[in-house]
Amino acid sequence: MKNILIKFIVIANLVILIVGCATTANKLETPTETKILQAKNLALSGENGRAAKIYLGLANQEKSPAKDKLLLRAVDLYLKSGENQQAQKIVADIKAPLLNSREEVLYHLLYGKAEIGLEHHRKALRELEQVSLGLLARPEQQLYHILKVKAFEGLNKDFESIQERIKLSNFLEEGDAFEHNNRRISKTLAQMNTTKLIHHRSSAPQTLRGWIDYALIAKETMPNSSERERYLQRWRDQYPGHHAIYSSDSSETEERSQFTVPSNIAVILPHSGSYTAATHAIKQGILSAREEQVGRDSPKIKFYDSTAEDIATIYQRTVSDGAELIIGPLEKKTIQQLLASTSLDKPVLALNQLEGITKKGLYQFGINPRDEIEQAAALAWQHQHRRALVFVPETNIGLRAGHLFADYWEAIGGTTLEMVTYTSNPKELVKSISTLLNLDESMSRRSRMQKIVGKLDFTPRPRGDADVLFMLAKPKVARIIRPLLDFYRVGGLPIYTTSKVYSGKPNPSLDRDLSGLVFCGGVSQFDDDIQQKQQETGSLHQVAARNIPLFNLGYDSYSLMTELPNLQQSQTHRMSGKIGKLWLDENNFIRRQLKCGQFVDGNVKSIGAGPILKAETELEPLHEQLQPASDKPNKDGLNKKSWLERLNQDPVN
Repeated sequence: MKNILIKFIVIANLVILIVGCATTANKLETPTETKILQAKNLALSGENGRAAKIYLGLANQEKSPAKDKLLLRAVDLYLKSGENQQAQKIVADIKAPLLNSREEVLYHLLYGKAEIGLEHHRKALRELEQVSLGLLARPEQQLYHILKVKAFEGLNKDFESIQERIKLSNFLEEGDAFEHNNRRISKTLAQMNTTKLIHHRSSAPQTLRGWIDYALIAKETMPNSSERERYLQRWRDQYPGHHAIYSSDSSETEERSQFTVPSNIAVILPHSGSYTAATHAIKQGILSAREEQVGRDSPKIKFYDSTAEDIATIYQRTVSDGAELIIGPLEKKTIQQLLASTSLDKPVLALNQLEGITKKGLYQFGINPRDEIEQAAALAWQHQHRRALVFVPETNIGLRAGHLFADYWEAIGGTTLEMVTYTSNPKELVKSISTLLNLDESMSRRSRMQKIVGKLDFTPRPRGDADVLFMLAKPKVARIIRPLLDFYRVGGLPIYTTSKVYSGKPNPSLDRDLSGLVFCGGVSQFDDDIQQKQQETGSLHQVAARNIPLFNLGYDSYSLMTELPNLQQSQTHRMSGKIGKLWLDENNFIRRQLKCGQFVDGNVKSIGAGPILKAETELEPLHEQLQPASDKPNKDGLNKKSWLERLNQDPVN
């Protein structure tokens, strides 16, 4: 009876499942659902204009409020495709009171964005004032503040734009957009007269007051003077961690960068095949960076399909269409074909890196594991390790990683004792570890001794000539390797690896077996807040979590266009990007300086930036060390009857 009952339940569940699937299939077969699915797929591939037309067509077949909801989707997509006039025309026809609370807030936000695109700044402000921030996701709140900044700047309301930029800074990660925002605050304050600044200072909240004080110090003291340094030291004490410290006197650099911004950009990416999801993520990153580019004229961007025809033909078309910078291609084979078939009349920022290949006009940018490997090696060197073992998977990726480490390790002066490969098969893995530690030789010695003296109590002795191990492993395998090393009494051997060893999410119970491992990787792996922001951004742009690094690559590729001249001036110059601190090497490869961390009790703890070593010589520090405040009397002859005296009287918070 019990078995019959179980069978009945199983059959009933199968019937429900089949009926459910059939119901779902029937739902998707309705014309409206089919077209919505088509529009979503078009939007995912970056064809926002075509997707918007589908929603617009569907809306014209409906009555309110269904019509208004579809129109709202069309407006969003038209704005993403840069068709502000069309978006503004449609949004004006939406009956906002018929929308739900969340949709009505988005309606005002998108209406404001459309008006900003048409430079109707006063109208935009009226719409934005009706937005309830509490109903917006974090990325949407960021967009709200960006739009208000643009509106205030368009109306020449400088002080209001500064206040809005200060709010915006809370939504920006450290990087190009964050630094640019701080520079714009500093620059706007520098253009105001002292009387106006002092007037605003009296009623300013703490953060704004810090900005004003910083600007007044710059106005009323001489550069590089002992007096300026004394007041800056006082300012640092009063406003610890204030964002003005990131707005160093870089107006000349910024102007130079702005001058080099191209007005037309071509982006060459594969629009079909296995790279479709990657292309979508990169596209969204590029468009997001352009949208966040507050205070600059945004260049026109045109996307080209690298799979449509011969890459040389596509490149020549981008040049004929007026492109001044080409971002892409993405695939290595396509980059090789481009370099072999034509000269680069316009600069190309390739989104992958071909080791050993250079060409005039070519810049190579990508998420290259080489950066993680070299900085892990450099960190091991800084920790005084010199004799390394290498343990990597028996795969092309594993072998490449092993050779990259060994080549770099020896270039900076280290010695690679041996490289051993492994497979994930447990028995073979144990055997590989035995080979790595020379346990086979130890066992051979035992056999020889037993032939001479008879049976012995014997414990295999691992090799003792290595002082560091470089390992490439995913979390599941690393959690086996680390305890095995403990078992063989080499648990004290320092292990350096790459970010592959970390799942990306804290898991202390499982990762306790990884304690002691050191690796270098992206900033988000060591900062939960940044990781959360990136996940929200990915969700907003319909980018899968695994493709967020590609979104960040696209974002940084757009930001790089203004920084390339500065990066070319010195290999010590850095641009703060989403995928790391970026710098340009002698072969025009854009390299990443990463963060490094260590597993401690199952959690990853940050231990600072990855060091950059080259041929046994460390590059210059990223930032000059701040000099201590001078106690020498001022020799600049400046009038002390100023607000500066009041700064010294303010209490330190």
